[in-house]
Amino acid sequence: MQKTLFNPLRIATIALFGLVAFSSCQKESTTGNPPPPAATKIKEFKNGDEFIRFTYNADGSIQKATVKSELNTNNAIVDFTVSYDAQKRISEVNSTSGEKIVPVYENNVMKRADVFDGPVRTSYTNYTWEAGLLKRVTIYLNQGADFEPLLEFDFTNNAAGNPVKTIVMMNNGVPNTLNRAGHVDVQFDTKPNPLYEHRNFLALLWQPAAKNNPVKEEHFAANFTPEDVYNYAYTYKANGLPEKANVTITSPGQPQTTSALNFVYQ
Repeated sequence: MQKTLFNPLRIATIALFGLVAFSSCQKESTTGNPPPPAATKIKEFKNGDEFIRFTYNADGSIQKATVKSELNTNNAIVDFTVSYDAQKRISEVNSTSGEKIVPVYENNVMKRADVFDGPVRTSYTNYTWEAGLLKRVTIYLNQGADFEPLLEFDFTNNAAGNPVKTIVMMNNGVPNTLNRAGHVDVQFDTKPNPLYEHRNFLALLWQPAAKNNPVKEEHFAANFTPEDVYNYAYTYKANGLPEKANVTITSPGQPQTTSALNFVYQ
């Protein structure tokens, strides 16, 4: 079976072309939180033809996530089955493409996630926390003799706990050296992001799950030259959760384009 997951080289390429592969997750008790009231748990998040769909256990934890994503699955549809330990922490994530993710905890906080293809550890991700918020994510790639840092995301969080600036660092061929590849400035609304509940799981997939919803992203190249700008116009449900959003994308010298986000609840 062709492996589709967790190709750090592809992630680096996507990051260079303007996608923030990760966003801030607030540190939480790993014993889990009570599930939200009915009709507020996210069932599906769709961005164009990419999506993530959730199936839940009786306690509201994720049983399975079905994902179609350029970043994570190379646009294939892949199921992720989630296992938990006695403390209700994620202990393992297995995919139908054969890869496995195993988080590692220190003092009840996720500090690393190992990615395996069969018995081989192909990559791992280190998580650095500051004042209870995620400060840095560093991805290391198995180079045979050793692991080399390939990609890093450095976050600046505002008082609300949202990542208002993400600096992307990338390896350009020099061992153990990361160079600035660009940054993204983000503005947020004050409405709840329904994916935030699953921020620890999404952290393992290098997917964004900030506390609130982005309304504007300004992307900059390594030399600080402006690149793409994303503007989000949301329609909200009566309970404040987003129902859909129109996204306008402006790129220098290119026609303006649009895309759509959709949120489905159960």
